[in-house]
Amino acid sequence: MEEFKKSNIIRKLVISFCILIVILVSYGIVTLYDIRAISGLTRTIYNHPLVVSNAALQSNVSITKMHRNMKDVVLLKSLNRIKRAIVAVDRQEKKVYEYLDIVRDKIIGDEGKKIEKEARSLFSNWRPIRKEVIVLVRKGQREEAAEITIGKGADHVVELEKKMIALTNYARVKASIFMKETDETYSRLTVTTILFLLSCIIVAAIVAFITLKQTASAEKDLQKSEKRYRRLIESQVDLVSRFTPDGRFNFVNDVFCEFFNKTKEELIGSTWQPLTVDDDSEDIEGQLSMLSSQKPTVIIENRLYSAKGEIHWVQFINKGFFDSDGNLLEIQSVGRDVTERKRTEKIIEESLQEKDVLLREIHHRVKNNMQIIQSFLSIQADKISEKELKKPLIESNNRIYSMALIHETLYHSEDLAKLNIKAYFQTISDHLFRIYHNPSQKITLTVSADPIDLDMDHCIACGLIINELVSNALKYAFIGVPDGKLEIVLKIEDADEAKLCIEDNGNGFPDSIDFESADSMGLKIVRILVESQLKGRISITNNSGTSFQIIFPFQTTNKMSEDA
Repeated sequence: MEEFKKSNIIRKLVISFCILIVILVSYGIVTLYDIRAISGLTRTIYNHPLVVSNAALQSNVSITKMHRNMKDVVLLKSLNRIKRAIVAVDRQEKKVYEYLDIVRDKIIGDEGKKIEKEARSLFSNWRPIRKEVIVLVRKGQREEAAEITIGKGADHVVELEKKMIALTNYARVKASIFMKETDETYSRLTVTTILFLLSCIIVAAIVAFITLKQTASAEKDLQKSEKRYRRLIESQVDLVSRFTPDGRFNFVNDVFCEFFNKTKEELIGSTWQPLTVDDDSEDIEGQLSMLSSQKPTVIIENRLYSAKGEIHWVQFINKGFFDSDGNLLEIQSVGRDVTERKRTEKIIEESLQEKDVLLREIHHRVKNNMQIIQSFLSIQADKISEKELKKPLIESNNRIYSMALIHETLYHSEDLAKLNIKAYFQTISDHLFRIYHNPSQKITLTVSADPIDLDMDHCIACGLIINELVSNALKYAFIGVPDGKLEIVLKIEDADEAKLCIEDNGNGFPDSIDFESADSMGLKIVRILVESQLKGRISITNNSGTSFQIIFPFQTTNKMSEDA
């Protein structure tokens, strides 16, 4: 009987151990799979988004240097120094292509590949610009080269910098997605562990002896799993910590300890507030308070004091863990030092500010020079008593005014990239009204313009055309007309064509004058501007007045825009 009991117990023990072995082996396989998934996600973060982000930032720096070297090509007078500047431009171009190759090889996702192709295509279009500038410099045409460099060359650089920033942001978003997947895998691993432990407890309850053995074995395996998990966390190069809602640490990895030169014993139980720069603490607390079961993750960039007393910028991805009632139990924080990125962003920002100051100074000086020319013409006109001799000087003065007005408007504008087209046309017309309008005549002026982006050449050409046609209308069109109307309209005809219309209800364009062959200086200027500058066509309609309709092609740019 005793032998039977012993045999039965042994048989049950063997069955129990076999069941436990099957459960534990299954648990080990699932655990290893999830750990491998976490490791794979971590490697993906380091091998792709971070490499792409760094390459995009470095490419941005090279683009800025390349544009600065192009300025040197224009400004330097020594041939040897110009050659060195050209070599520097070639070197920076080569670096940009190297960084773009890194982005192409490492970037993940169709959207990222599309941004990379757009950046590469945009950069390829840079070579004709630099080639044109270098040819002009070698011919001695430095002013034309400078205009291209600070004009479409600078615009091209701005567009390139935007594409590189877009690549950087895309890589960061990808990194955040992979970190989220890592957290989800970790949560799944935790749930799986709990389920298998419950299975072990149920089996152990059947046989008391097996329960003790199974408990000891499960605890041992759990410790091994925890050690493996901790070793995985400790192998990270990021600052990893976990803390309670009141900010007290209950876990920190070795990298976290090394950064602050403190032991785990010193950090566990303490709060994170003394480690941060005082000015950032309130903002951190505010963002952490926004954690909820609907929004379990917040990304915070703040400053920390290192062990050497240096201030470092660190980006923390904070993940909240909640109970079934939505109460915050714990926060896991993974931080990465982004000091270099912040420093690079500051350099880029300062560079953009310098460009803004330079452009404003250029506009200011051009405007001042044109005002000096206007003053000379006004002085010369004052010395001439004959009205017919004075007339060409006044008309030339008005033309210079319409060109100088753009530079003055941009100089006083808060945004150098935007010009209010409607206000520009209105100001020119008001100026002409003050000169040519007879107070005894009642003339109503109307100016309207669609939201349309034009480059400076198109704006100046349109301004000069308005100057000629409006001044002619004020001088000749409304003689004997009791209620005059003058209208200036700029509108978009289709995707790549615009229409400028200047019309009045005056006496009409004389039939005796052929617009195409007229000797009038003003009409010649209008024809030249339409055909040579705008590459457009002009038509005249005589029907209860005169209507000049000018249709010309244009390409949307970010150089100027109108806010109607």
